[in-house]
Amino acid sequence: MSVAPTLGVVIVPARGGSDLDAALAAVEWADVRAVLAVTHAPPPALREMTTFVRPADVAGLGAAWALVLFEHERILPDAVDDLRAAIADAPADCVFTLPVMTSLLDIDLRLRRPIARLAPRGTPLALGGGLSLAFASRGPTRALDVTIFRARGATLDRAVELMGAEAGTLAGLVDRLGAPRGVVRQSVRAALRVLTARAVRPPLGIGRWIVAVFEGYRVVVAYARLWERRRDRVVEDA
Repeated sequence: MSVAPTLGVVIVPARGGSDLDAALAAVEWADVRAVLAVTHAPPPALREMTTFVRPADVAGLGAAWALVLFEHERILPDAVDDLRAAIADAPADCVFTLPVMTSLLDIDLRLRRPIARLAPRGTPLALGGGLSLAFASRGPTRALDVTIFRARGATLDRAVELMGAEAGTLAGLVDRLGAPRGVVRQSVRAALRVLTARAVRPPLGIGRWIVAVFEGYRVVVAYARLWERRRDRVVEDA
């Protein structure tokens, strides 16, 4: 009788760790839980909470397979069996794509393209168009019908408050992993993901456009944060 492969979850502290407790509690079913070290020096409070793995070395997770979630992303508990069943007979180099449902200002949208967030240990992470974090596929890719639910903020004030923290995390990921060039191009691509998404709960009036602007602006702020970090390093090294 073969032994079932272990499944770990890596949480990306997209909001500076403000929702990290809840995010880790939501994946108690995982064989291993860890946090992605987005910054070069994770805050002491976060270091004391859990194990960290580097973006370029998710192999350090200690599980055969890794599922990556941002701290504001969730999967339903009853989908865990589907995850384990999928990896039980998957090739050692297979990457799974999962559909994404995003919610902002009470507007629910299912993104048209699924995202590669489940992969074997050692598969590198990369930032794609619109600064979307996913595993870089080196072998076969399979679609898995396990939805990632992404909460951006139910009110305008909350959405604006969270944007700064999320943009800072994206800047850290760009700094560690690199990203496609072109601030405007990546901002537009992020917005287009929303404009082409399927509305699960139809937005009123210009609601979809408002969400698209938020997604695009988040990318612009991320590049601005990155520019600020690099400028400060130049000043420190001078």
